[in-house]
Amino acid sequence: MKTHLHKLWFFAGLVVLPVAVGVFQVRPALERRQAALERQQKAGAIQARNHRLPAQRDELRAAWESFRPQAERTLAGLENDLNPNLVLKRIHSLAEEHGCEARVTLMPQRDDGPFVRVALNGEGRWADAVALIDALEQGAHYCRFEKLRLTFPRNEARSRERRLTFNGVILIPLDPEHVEDKS
Repeated sequence: MKTHLHKLWFFAGLVVLPVAVGVFQVRPALERRQAALERQQKAGAIQARNHRLPAQRDELRAAWESFRPQAERTLAGLENDLNPNLVLKRIHSLAEEHGCEARVTLMPQRDDGPFVRVALNGEGRWADAVALIDALEQGAHYCRFEKLRLTFPRNEARSRERRLTFNGVILIPLDPEHVEDKS
């Protein structure tokens, strides 16, 4: 019986020992191998991408050099275009804030100064129109009225809610810093 028990232990050891080696040594080694292969594939992909970067950089540089003259021409007068456009937007928002209706029209450029002329037409209650005109004159955009005419309609001249129409020409400087330097 002792020999059978020794044989049984021997055969059990033949089965258990390889299973234990496989579970505790081979499986972690296979997992490390798989992780190393994945890292190697990712490194290869990154290396391939990095090889393309100089070519992409050179293509972008060439595209920028061909586009640069057009960009410089377009941006050359940006500061001169920006202030009038901001003022036109501000006129509409101020008119809305003050409950007035305002229409603006750009006028042809003259050679008498660095100004853009804008025709302003609108209507509103007396107090609102005066507040709008004051806000335009006293605002931070340096616009000034060259001409201004306020007209009361005949049938509302004596009413408490007097509405008036206003027509004028606003001068908007092309470069506000230029206006400050003259002062």
